[in-house]
Amino acid sequence: MTEFTGTFAVTYNTVDTDNFGFLQITSTGAATQALVVDGTANVLGEGTVDVTMPIAVRAVSAGTHFRGYADNKLVTHGHASAGRPGHVGLRVNGTGRLLVAELSAVNAGGQDH
Repeated sequence: MTEFTGTFAVTYNTVDTDNFGFLQITSTGAATQALVVDGTANVLGEGTVDVTMPIAVRAVSAGTHFRGYADNKLVTHGHASAGRPGHVGLRVNGTGRLLVAELSAVNAGGQDH
């Protein structure tokens, strides 16, 4: 993210613009995982990420457990009511160049761990 200034988020359990989960990483390395319910964000966890090198980002929503990873290292972890089934996507807000090499979605099968 060295050529990008702003925020990048992996979104999940996206029902509509007022109901979704996300793992957001800023160009300064701040990571936040939250659930937005009826337009109100509930922060589940925060951490930091080294954004000076390419990173692999993964957001997990498994039952009542929500985790965020950067390069397979746990960055955020929180608990909340299980998210509603929904779509997966990306949200980018900023300027510069941001390279996304791969995007995939895997159904956790309702696992709660």
